[in-house]
Amino acid sequence: MSVFYFFNPNNKLGINYMSPTLYGGFLPHPYADLECPNMYLDFCLEDIKQNDLRSRTNAFSNCKKAIHLRVDLILNQYGLLMPNIKCDFPTKLQIVELVGLLPTLMLKNINDERNLIEHDYRVPEEKRVKEVIDVAELLYMATDKILGKTPIEVIIGFDTEPLHRVMRIEPQKGQLEFFGIKAKKEEVMKFNEDFNIYFIKEKLRGIDGRILPFYEIDEEVCNRIDLSYTNRENWELIINQLYSIVKNDAFNNTGAYKENCISTVVHIPISSMHETALSDFLIRNFNSRLKK
Repeated sequence: MSVFYFFNPNNKLGINYMSPTLYGGFLPHPYADLECPNMYLDFCLEDIKQNDLRSRTNAFSNCKKAIHLRVDLILNQYGLLMPNIKCDFPTKLQIVELVGLLPTLMLKNINDERNLIEHDYRVPEEKRVKEVIDVAELLYMATDKILGKTPIEVIIGFDTEPLHRVMRIEPQKGQLEFFGIKAKKEEVMKFNEDFNIYFIKEKLRGIDGRILPFYEIDEEVCNRIDLSYTNRENWELIINQLYSIVKNDAFNNTGAYKENCISTVVHIPISSMHETALSDFLIRNFNSRLKK
């Protein structure tokens, strides 16, 4: 079943819709010595059982590591870790905040508090350590969905030529890559009267993950976007929309309908604040191609 996320028709944007074609969960991370993603969280839960000065200090330290690691793994899911792996933790939190992945104020406070413990040789109270562990556990539970199912390949529909592109997240490269796509048969296209656009109605990949014979996808990349923090103006909004897909999945009945179990359409309203910025993003990255 293909899933289509249409932008609000009242917003005159360059992108009409996104359709996820491939999901990735718990993508390989760059930390070779990490035996388990929950390792540091497990450590701090064991540490706090002892309730002495050393155990509380170790628990707080391991809790900070658990939070830092979780943020890294979230960034990795969207290709944002490798180009920013040397950034300090506050900068990584800024990246997370930019694309709306997590509220970060509490995480900032914990990080600042841990720095005070390290540099001023303070020992945290048991109550405070338990509060911080609770935050870490909530963070892990709240982000399981992000880590478990991320759209790493989507079809993007534009309102001008070229009408469609396949976009892929490349976590190891730290890039978004775009490829041309053509439908071999007219019947795989469908006109949507509500949105007054054509969209690809048949799924792109089969159960085995292979591209179905309805389509031709260019082998050469037609556009790349570097996902480094310094290049954030060129990827911030597109990653934000990808995360909107996770938040507004196909099982959310609000604004969704099914057509013979072939497709599901979910309306994602775009705020007026983002409209100009998203249009600017499209002009910077696709203007030359859209005019061809």
